[in-house]
Amino acid sequence: MGDKSVIDRVVESYDCDGFLYGIRMNLDGRMLIKIGKTGMKVGESDDSVITKLQRRYNTYYPSYEMLYFVRVCDVDNAEKYIFSLLSELRLNEKHEHFEYLPSKIEDAFREVRTYFPCILTMIQGMTPEELTVLNGTLRRVK
Repeated sequence: MGDKSVIDRVVESYDCDGFLYGIRMNLDGRMLIKIGKTGMKVGESDDSVITKLQRRYNTYYPSYEMLYFVRVCDVDNAEKYIFSLLSELRLNEKHEHFEYLPSKIEDAFREVRTYFPCILTMIQGMTPEELTVLNGTLRRVK
């Protein structure tokens, strides 16, 4: 993510925070994982976003398991990044389904967490002075 300060990264990520998720399913006898992204509206909790996803996928897949649900900054680029990491497992360029190879999938989600940490992770190590600057910056931007 370059040489940007944590404050700059948080400001840039403020409206792009979201979740990457991985849903494992058996389709036609093949174990697959669907990797996707979803945003988070103001006032939503992690649990409410999971519930929303479960309602959506109960319609499409009768039997699935939510294996990954990771909050990230810059969710659009995080999704592109994980797709590039797993390109050799992707079944079709137009779809978000991949062969399910547990160690490769786990490694990819771990790497995404490292390169696209969520805002909460980024601000945990900030000093009170940095948090004050961040607060002022966000107020001016918003």
